[in-house]
Amino acid sequence: MPPKHEPEVQPDTKALKDDIAALRRDFASLAETLRSGEAGQHLEQTLADIASEAKILYERISNQTKPVIENVEKAVEDRPVIWIAAAFLLGFIGSRLLDRR
Repeated sequence: MPPKHEPEVQPDTKALKDDIAALRRDFASLAETLRSGEAGQHLEQTLADIASEAKILYERISNQTKPVIENVEKAVEDRPVIWIAAAFLLGFIGSRLLDRR
């Protein structure tokens, strides 16, 4: 006499086979799309757009920070001893903070 839970296994097996068949169809469709080049062209265009936006952003940031960098350079050139002392002091404080664990 077969166990009572055996009839439920067949519908589960059929559902599993149907899911596997659906996955195969989906993967086949995905592979066909990739082969057709549509996805590749879209990806290339998107990457080109991102690169263009990144270049524009870099140029904008570079132009905005250039005067600040020039001012700092001038200040260091005008008073180098003060800046060396400040750098030493910051390094000393930083080493003490990190040494305390």
